[in-house]
Amino acid sequence: MMKTTSVTTCAAMAAILMAGMAVAAVTSDYFEYGDTNGTLVGLTTANTAGWGASGWSGGNNPYYQTNELTFSTPNDVYVNTQVAGRVIGQQTGGTVTRTLSPPLDGTTVWMSIVFSGSFWNASPGVQQIRILINGDTNDYFGVMSNANLVTGVWQVAVNGAWTTQSFVGLVNVGGSGNGGGLMVARLRTDYSGTDDSLAFWLLTNGFPLANATVAALGTPLYETNATFDIWGSSISSLGIYIKSARNENDPNPRWFWVDSLRISSGTMSDDDHVYEIVTGVVVPEPGAVMLGLAGLLGVVRRSRKQV
Repeated sequence: MMKTTSVTTCAAMAAILMAGMAVAAVTSDYFEYGDTNGTLVGLTTANTAGWGASGWSGGNNPYYQTNELTFSTPNDVYVNTQVAGRVIGQQTGGTVTRTLSPPLDGTTVWMSIVFSGSFWNASPGVQQIRILINGDTNDYFGVMSNANLVTGVWQVAVNGAWTTQSFVGLVNVGGSGNGGGLMVARLRTDYSGTDDSLAFWLLTNGFPLANATVAALGTPLYETNATFDIWGSSISSLGIYIKSARNENDPNPRWFWVDSLRISSGTMSDDDHVYEIVTGVVVPEPGAVMLGLAGLLGVVRRSRKQV
């Protein structure tokens, strides 16, 4: 009888702990919208955890492209890069948005997204990618072309005031400046009264997955250093603005694309957030673990009464 009770208790313990851990989640979009190329808007995905909709809304571009297209991205920069589809800009820039549910308020939120492209030597602004906070064109982080084969320009906008600087590390393939990397942002909502904060990192030379910590990211390229109520009291949606030098059907493509968007929120350390957005592996929130332990104690007490 004791052995049976012990086995039952262990099974219940595992179930409760797993249930507690399931509270945590990483909101993501790997742009897996099927095998047919086409306009992103109107396509749907089963990946809806943390989202308020099954797809993006907006204009007739950007374009959804399946994995027959490849560009250079450091192999160790991200897990799940260049799997399934990705979002590509058109010659006429376009913006799409997707709601978050529930809105992310009162917490620290980390985001990351892979980007790549060709012809970084286009004039500044001809090719660009922006991730818009709450879909607002005044608040974003991103990169754009720089009229140089081996450099691009990163940019961050806060309340319409933008900061920009060149960056290096792109792969120069055939003189076209093909290459990409990983954009990372930390968003702190109402961290001091109503003030919000945005920090931005850019990695183009790979990132060691075994050391996914804030320290490994290095010093932010940009961090809000003044008091700003940037996006109000919550992050309720995201936008993607993307523009390429040519359209998707051009025989000599000059495109920018993005893939593997990840969002980490909740009560955990910044190191845990970074681990989640780099690896995609969920770290249980402390509250979820405590919930599991509380249930575990209840099972142990009931088991003792039955012996």
